[in-house]
Amino acid sequence: MQKVFLQDKAHWGVTEKGAPSFTGKDLKKFTHPAAPFVAEYKDAKKNSEYFDNFLWFADKDDIIHPDFVSGGAWTGRFGSRSPNLQNLTKGVEEAGGDYVRSSLVPRYGYFFYSVDYTAVEYYLMYDYASHLAGGPGPIAKKIIEGMDPHQATAEVLLGSGLKADRDLAKRVGFGLLYGQGKDSLAASLSLPTEEAQRIKNTLLQADPTLARFIQRVKYAAGSKSFIFNWLGRRYYFDGNTSYKAPNSLAQGGSGDI
Repeated sequence: MQKVFLQDKAHWGVTEKGAPSFTGKDLKKFTHPAAPFVAEYKDAKKNSEYFDNFLWFADKDDIIHPDFVSGGAWTGRFGSRSPNLQNLTKGVEEAGGDYVRSSLVPRYGYFFYSVDYTAVEYYLMYDYASHLAGGPGPIAKKIIEGMDPHQATAEVLLGSGLKADRDLAKRVGFGLLYGQGKDSLAASLSLPTEEAQRIKNTLLQADPTLARFIQRVKYAAGSKSFIFNWLGRRYYFDGNTSYKAPNSLAQGGSGDI
């Protein structure tokens, strides 16, 4: 692929070992006409291998017995394996309907029960931010009034003169919480890098408590090489990974909740 996409070398990704990387996000930036087809193939191949796992792990009665691990992720969030049903890929048929999840059905006499703390990581992030600032910021105030975090973020962006809906606000909030770089955030928003950065800066200026939270947590992780969440669970970092600290704090704290 290096020869085919040589003209897009400026947008190549790089693995941890320094080798060229051609992920879906990288391919979206390419101008070569073959890029969309390669991205589609890679996505189809990944899904095919993922769904083959269901057949591999099913027993003689076509029953899947996944293993749920209470401390599966290093942050403390639970995980699922053999196969991973926690992050079950979503797929929507052209006629409508989720054909991926609906293909899994309970045995006779059993039922599926779904429990989800919606947006719990964001609630926790704004709770941390409020405590650090000595009181709730603009977004936290809207949350306290009953608005969900993503809509509250959208309202604050709208109040700052930006055209923003809940989906855009969710993507920006996700980027802040997960320490996305400007290029990654731009790809997530399908916007030019400068525009994506402007939205991010506008949000941080509109809610200083959020900016202070991210800055303080990253500084603590970088200067002490560790942070701990509300339960006392520690997370260790080096100088190159401290940007992940806000996510570890919110994700791990939510996992312990």
